[in-house]
Amino acid sequence: MTLSSGVINIGPTEQRKRRIAGTTALMVASALLLWLDLSHASRWWRLGALPLWWVAALGFLQARAGTCVMLAARGECRVDGRDPFAPSPADALVLTGRARTIVRRATLVAAIVTLATLAFP
Repeated sequence: MTLSSGVINIGPTEQRKRRIAGTTALMVASALLLWLDLSHASRWWRLGALPLWWVAALGFLQARAGTCVMLAARGECRVDGRDPFAPSPADALVLTGRARTIVRRATLVAAIVTLATLAFP
């Protein structure tokens, strides 16, 4: 299945699930930072939000790209209303490369946001 932007391995329903996961992780990370601030915890405890920022970024980036990182690694596609199927070798190569880019960007975003939260007193 393709869209104008290229090959995808998840449909609109799966994209929505990833947006919800990203939003949830974003809210939990924000609540954690607020709680740490209100409890006057050491600034270094804010590092605990790094995995939450990563999950949030990963969810949003996967939804935007229409690519599930895990499905790309397994060589599967799950487009709404269809049974899981294997993409063509060329499409699998595109999806794997896109998945790597998504993971790198999510890691970079999480690191930048974590460093930004550490910068504030």
